[in-house]
Amino acid sequence: MRQNDITSLVATAILNQSTPLNYQSTSVFVQNATTQNISVRYQIPENLSPQSRSDWIYLFKGDQPVMNNSDYLRHVSVGPSPTGVLNIQVDDIVLKPGSYIVQYNPGHSLATVGAAYSFVIE
Repeated sequence: MRQNDITSLVATAILNQSTPLNYQSTSVFVQNATTQNISVRYQIPENLSPQSRSDWIYLFKGDQPVMNNSDYLRHVSVGPSPTGVLNIQVDDIVLKPGSYIVQYNPGHSLATVGAAYSFVIE
């Protein structure tokens, strides 16, 4: 999704002798959330390199994807693997009870959201 254009989605299939190379999508999921640490599992298609695009996972207050907004609580760069688990350390900020969202943003851009996951800290 791109900012101000939430009514259209684009999908691309790369063909190798008329056979798609990959059917995976981008996903992000919170495995465990505490007031000290948020454990986030992510996955992108295997033929992409998150480190070469400078992909990031952002943490926001709220329950809706945020586009082109710099009011994030924390962000963590994604490593070289197309799948993995990242820990977002939040022990130095105060997370009040309520809804939060993690977003996978490809290319270190806040204007593009690859995946988002909303969760609650009680």
